[in-house]
Amino acid sequence: MTAAAALRRRLSSYWRMEIAGAVLVPAIALWFGFPQDAIAAATLGVAILAVSLLLVIGGLYWRGR
Repeated sequence: MTAAAALRRRLSSYWRMEIAGAVLVPAIALWFGFPQDAIAAATLGVAILAVSLLLVIGGLYWRGR
């Protein structure tokens, strides 16, 4: 096995972890504490959306690699 093939094999599962994180991170955030009012819900919603978007972009990057 060449070094490039070993690296490719090692990085092949990164995209799955990133996409799984896009689902699990918001679920864990909501599990730890569901917001009680509209302002907290909106703030948490924006934060969850931003984190999930970055994780999906990361997953697509690693899938393309």
